[in-house]
Amino acid sequence: MFMVQSAFAGWMLVVGGLAAGGSPSLSPPADGVAFNGHTAYAVPVEALSLDPKTLTVAAWVNLPEVRESQVFMNVGKANTGFTFYLFGGRLRMLIGHRAHAYAFADADPPRPNAWTHCAGSFDGKLIRLYVNGRLVGTLKATGQAEGLVGRLFIGALNEHERFLKGRMDDLRIWRRALRDEEIAAVAAGRYDADLARDLAARWT
Repeated sequence: MFMVQSAFAGWMLVVGGLAAGGSPSLSPPADGVAFNGHTAYAVPVEALSLDPKTLTVAAWVNLPEVRESQVFMNVGKANTGFTFYLFGGRLRMLIGHRAHAYAFADADPPRPNAWTHCAGSFDGKLIRLYVNGRLVGTLKATGQAEGLVGRLFIGALNEHERFLKGRMDDLRIWRRALRDEEIAAVAAGRYDADLARDLAARWT
């Protein structure tokens, strides 16, 4: 049995404006939101106004098992749009960059039972993957993300498969590819006017 909730119960959604404060914190989340392997969240893609030519996704994750296939965020059918996930014991950022074609950058998975900051970006030419603010993988992929329609799923590929079991927090999506130093700042907990530019959504 599974459940997909359209509202992010217990999460704060920030779109556009700044949250109170803005001083960086070097500490990972204390708790985060629990995912039980059967429940995911979803939001209409049109509410995010994503740019298929350039995007960045980021999240803090804490998972007891990192060998199983589990999805942090996904838009589109499998191998279209984008998928930020674990597969085959690897961390992946996948972009369906042309019709019937996809590519992914991959890296070692996060350590089990430890908060890890993961991020991925795409600029129409290159997919980049980051762990704890450091660039850990790249792959050439010319084109744009195809199939950014329907719903953005958080914690699953869709209504039926690859549900996440563990905890996540501070999920962010931008309509641009962040620079390496910006990803490092996000991992350090920074949230200011610079990092709010082209921010499609943030859940915390």
